[in-house]
Amino acid sequence: MKRERATTLLNDMLDRLEGGGWPLDLVDEILVFGSYARGALNPSDVDLVVEHRRDDRLVSEFVHALSYGRDPSASMKRALKGNSRGLQIHFGERRTLEAEGFELTLLWTRGEPVDAARARLAAITPTPRQAGLRATT
Repeated sequence: MKRERATTLLNDMLDRLEGGGWPLDLVDEILVFGSYARGALNPSDVDLVVEHRRDDRLVSEFVHALSYGRDPSASMKRALKGNSRGLQIHFGERRTLEAEGFELTLLWTRGEPVDAARARLAAITPTPRQAGLRATT
């Protein structure tokens, strides 16, 4: 996909986050990584790490989905992504990815205005010559 499309998807997600409501009010942090975060002009998708809390309703949906062979994260994914494709969400994997050497860029954290996330998003600039390289620590 084109970088402009990926940026639109992220801004749309931020619009939904700003609108709030369940389960978005459980989200604590969103980080971006992978080719988009490295500045790729044509990322295949946008990789995100989402850290969130759980409430009784989310746990109940999680268990119900697992017992019927469905995606246990469907409610949260749908709330964040809407019907769009192109956002690859990894839930609760921040520590694992950092331990593997992935560089994660904070997009949004609970308690701050979404405008701060939009400013961080705008600061992730295209860098075509490094876009295909995996950053390690």
